Amino acid sequence: FAILPEKMQPSREQSSIRQKLGSILGLSASRAPALPQKSYDELGRPEHSTFFTADVLRELEQGVPMAQRVRAMKELHEIVATKRLEEHAVQAIWQAIKDLVDPSQPVEARHAALVFTRALIRGQFEDLGVLRAHFFRVVQGHAVKEDTQHRLELMRALTHDGRNIQYMEEAVGPFLVEWMPEAVTLGSAVEFLSLLVHLLHYNAACFEEESLVGLVQLSSTLANKSTQIEIIELCLDLLNAVVCYSSLPTDALLSFVTTLCLSLNIERVARKSLEVMLRLLGTHLGHSAIYTMCTILQERSRGQDALLLRGAVFYISMSLWGVRRVESLELSFGSVLPSVRQAVLSGHTIVVYEVALSLGRLVRCYSAQLHPLEWDLIYAALEAIQLHLSRLQQALVEPAAVPSSSLGQCLRELFASIEEAYEGGQSIGDAERFFSLLEGSTELLPVRSVLTLLSYRSSVICSAEPGWLEPGWLEQLLGFMEKFYRQETRSAIRVEALNFLGRVLAESPASHQSEVLERVALPVLQPVAEDPDGEVRCRAMQLLIHLLGETPKWAEPLLAIISSVLQNGLDKATQCKAEGEEGPKLPASKAAIFGLTQLFKAKLHSSSPVAAKVFHLLVAFLHQHYQQGCFLPTACAMRMNIFNCILSLRANEAGQVGYQESGSVRFSPFFTCCLVPGCETPAASSLSPTLLNYRAAFSAVLVCLEEEREWEVLAGLLHQLQGLLQDRTLTLAGMPDLSSLCQQLCVMAEEQGPHITQLYNLSSKADLAACTYPVLANLCSYPSHLDRKAQHVLVCCLEAGLVGNNAKTCISALEICSLELQATMTRLLPRVLYRLGQVAATPTLARPVLSFLAGLVPICALYSGFVEQQYLSVFGIALPYTNQEKYSSYVVVLAHQVIAMWFVRCRMQYRPTIARFIHKSLAMNLSRGGASQLGKGGVEGRAALSELTEVCADMMARYVYSNLSTLPARSSNAEFLISGGPSKTWLVGHTLVTVTTSGQGGGKIGVCRRCAAFRTKTRTVDEATEDLGGLKLPGGVPDQVLCSCWCKGWAEILIRRPTGNISWMMRLQNRLQALSVGEPYSPSNADWSLLAPTYPCEAVGRGGKLGPPARDESETPQHQGEPPRPRPAASPGSASESGGSTPELLTPRASDVSTAPLTPRASDVSTAPLTPRASDIPTAPLTPRASGVPTVPLTPRASDVPTAPLTPRASDIPTAPLTPRASDVSTAPLT
Repeated sequence: FAILPEKMQPSREQSSIRQKLGSILGLSASRAPALPQKSYDELGRPEHSTFFTADVLRELEQGVPMAQRVRAMKELHEIVATKRLEEHAVQAIWQAIKDLVDPSQPVEARHAALVFTRALIRGQFEDLGVLRAHFFRVVQGHAVKEDTQHRLELMRALTHDGRNIQYMEEAVGPFLVEWMPEAVTLGSAVEFLSLLVHLLHYNAACFEEESLVGLVQLSSTLANKSTQIEIIELCLDLLNAVVCYSSLPTDALLSFVTTLCLSLNIERVARKSLEVMLRLLGTHLGHSAIYTMCTILQERSRGQDALLLRGAVFYISMSLWGVRRVESLELSFGSVLPSVRQAVLSGHTIVVYEVALSLGRLVRCYSAQLHPLEWDLIYAALEAIQLHLSRLQQALVEPAAVPSSSLGQCLRELFASIEEAYEGGQSIGDAERFFSLLEGSTELLPVRSVLTLLSYRSSVICSAEPGWLEPGWLEQLLGFMEKFYRQETRSAIRVEALNFLGRVLAESPASHQSEVLERVALPVLQPVAEDPDGEVRCRAMQLLIHLLGETPKWAEPLLAIISSVLQNGLDKATQCKAEGEEGPKLPASKAAIFGLTQLFKAKLHSSSPVAAKVFHLLVAFLHQHYQQGCFLPTACAMRMNIFNCILSLRANEAGQVGYQESGSVRFSPFFTCCLVPGCETPAASSLSPTLLNYRAAFSAVLVCLEEEREWEVLAGLLHQLQGLLQDRTLTLAGMPDLSSLCQQLCVMAEEQGPHITQLYNLSSKADLAACTYPVLANLCSYPSHLDRKAQHVLVCCLEAGLVGNNAKTCISALEICSLELQATMTRLLPRVLYRLGQVAATPTLARPVLSFLAGLVPICALYSGFVEQQYLSVFGIALPYTNQEKYSSYVVVLAHQVIAMWFVRCRMQYRPTIARFIHKSLAMNLSRGGASQLGKGGVEGRAALSELTEVCADMMARYVYSNLSTLPARSSNAEFLISGGPSKTWLVGHTLVTVTTSGQGGGKIGVCRRCAAFRTKTRTVDEATEDLGGLKLPGGVPDQVLCSCWCKGWAEILIRRPTGNISWMMRLQNRLQALSVGEPYSPSNADWSLLAPTYPCEAVGRGGKLGPPARDESETPQHQGEPPRPRPAASPGSASESGGSTPELLTPRASDVSTAPLTPRASDVSTAPLTPRASDIPTAPLTPRASGVPTVPLTPRASDVPTAPLTPRASDIPTAPLTPRASDVSTAPLT
């Protein structure tokens, strides 16, 4: 309640209404009246209570002071609001206070009466009945502006917050329409709209159409003008209530749609506005609403309201093809697209932007359902959007809330959607019109869209439909390149334009190709060297190289453009180097070089001279690199590629050039190198071959070796040179005099070049030497093309490399030098051997070192002037490799072989000293290696090492004082005596001792087979004596014992050692009883006695047995020098009784054993080399005979069979008398 003025306050004498109520209720004045307990009737309502008596009503009636009346209403406020009054109490109270509502009353009293009335209505609402109509007329007729808020509260109370309008249904609608402007104007719009929304929500059916039209229009106007979000939301709630709970009149549709279109632009109410619009479109007025919005878009009078147009465009697109599409709307897209296009013509950027978004949604979702007419409408709208965007970019229109970049992005997405439909094979209407739109917005389109445009244009230009003879197609092509190549700034589009030009050139007829090149391609590509786009330059280079391969007659202008690009790249690199900046990447130059090398490989086997021009251009480019000092890392790959190309060439003997790839070479009959003398011109082609100037290439190689700063390039060059130098024809064609190359490589190998320290990425100088020495090794095979100084430098350089990591390569190269550069090696071999002696003996170098020493042996001129110290150095190099503990068996055997080969070629006077040196070293190795092997429990290693040492010692013993043949030759006389005789072999250590005797029995009695055959020739004894080597028969010997005297007693002693064989003939001088006159000869007795004339012997006869010989007591001992006594012949009877001849066992007598030393005769010693016979070398396992001792087959070892003639040594021929030792005389019988 408002505070009453002081004059209206009641006096103290006046009794309080509260006190009266207290007395009525029986309460004391000191406390508040206790409310009686409520009681309810049968309907569940509180029963009537008696509160208002005459005294209480008297306090409210007229005549009571105003202040007292106001105070009474204040005190009764709670009672009337919460208690159910007695019947007719409301009428009584209203009659008491209605005068206070009169506009003439003071404001405070009037407001108090209105508040009390509102409480009375709310508290007694259920009992009012028709009094509500009376109170409604009071509110309706109380047109006091100051009381508007109280009137609204009374209206809310009368309608129970809009829920019940009974007794006032017909009058409430018109009254609200009439009262609304006043309520809004007086600032009660929120309360009024809230009441109105509730009224429509619960009582919409009671509102007449005119009332609804008025309310909708007033609400729309209020929403469109208000800036308060709360009011706008309430207006939308009112419109929503109309749509949901009533039927929107057609007259109110325009206002309704307009409000929704405008409110869509307010972010906080946009969603609510959309929901209301979708509900409207879902009703029977949906089509009318679409028509209304199309009308809005097409009316020029509304063209100034951009927000209205934008909302209309959005609602149309959303309801027909958006994500909230209204299915009940059966409208085609073509029915609304003209209106949408018309909205673009309004010139508002925000509207154009919304149209672009809407068209984008349409194309993305329903492109497959669009008809050609609809596509035409879309393209028309796109044309209008393009026009507006171009004007916006030219600042011909005012700036809008939507920037041109957003509009451009939206347009790009729209074009992308159409393009996707086109690529998916869907119909997009007039494709030419679409691509014309794309061409008009290329600066806005993504690269992908422009590439699609280029593909379409190229298909149109290159298609066979119009034909290549269509007038103006060249101008069209030139304009195309002008737009998409020269004016365009994006790399991908320019590259695709070049690809398009390449396709045109490839597909154009031959008659038009030259014209396209002359009028389009060359003018477009001429300034490519100055183009700042590296990617475009790269593609241009690829296109030029392709054209160069396809159109050889245009080679000169095309190569000129390529050369200008290469030169421009070099100039930029040089400039950056001078300014100290980082070098450019040079992608175009790199692409050109790589493309030219591939073109050279492809054209090498064709008759076109393009390959030669490319070759010369590449070589010239190399020279320019080094002349301008372009050593930037970016140029490294280019130089490497050029060197790989020109150094991979090979030439055959006829001078034909081929390219080596994957290990194979196919030579071309169309190109030749500078032929060496003696080579003929290839005749594989009727045309004369084109000459490749390989000398310029070799010149570039020399310059690279002198000035290159990139280790990667230098390493690749050295690697390629190794293979190139193996091609003698091409090497000599490029550089007949290799001395400068050799000296330069030697300087690099010795790490003395001035540019060695400036090499980039060189981890260590050892890498440089490792790449250089293999090239020097290949140069060793060109002795006639190296002067004496170069040869000397080469050998010295290889000698210096022996002490580094490249010793193996240098040793192999020196071995070649010993064959090719003998004059130089003869002078420098002592130095080389001295340096080689300083190299550590490692398993890696074992084979190369021993191979080098073995290779020197056949070339006697190299070491003909050696002195003892130099020979010792050779053995000092080889002897460490005889250590079996460090080296493999192969190396140890090879080292022994090298020692043997060098020993037999030493001068005779140096051999004793050298032999002692070798023997001492081998003995040390034997003792050291043997102890190590025994310590490990292995005896085989020691045995193998001992065998090698023994063989080596045997060899030195044989040759230390003389050079003898290793294989003795048997004379014809010895062959006659010994051939077919009994033979026996003994293995003594590593020596085979073979004794072959004469006198094999057979034939006639007393005559051997040889003599029998000899006698059949009817020759005289003198003739036979001559054939026996001039030996005289002793006198008095009868003919029947001739063979017993001369075939018996001869023996050949053959000693076979690993280092050679020794053989001599000997004859027993002791007189045998078998030669006595008158005693028949027994061949069996003679055979085995020859084997050991002083040994006790046994004989085995046919069918006989072993046993002591039968001694004849009549015999008397014979003395030395007496003639042999004849033995009595065996009696025939005894022989027949025993069934055969009984073998006679011979026991040597003491007189038969000679005690005097045996002195060999000069005739018994062969002075000619003994050559082994093929029959003496067993090729199969040797099986011992029954008479032999060993019972296991003897298999000859490979080491026992000499592979070279062995010369006997003088030390092997005894010159002193041989005295038999007692240990040599066996006391056991020989079986």
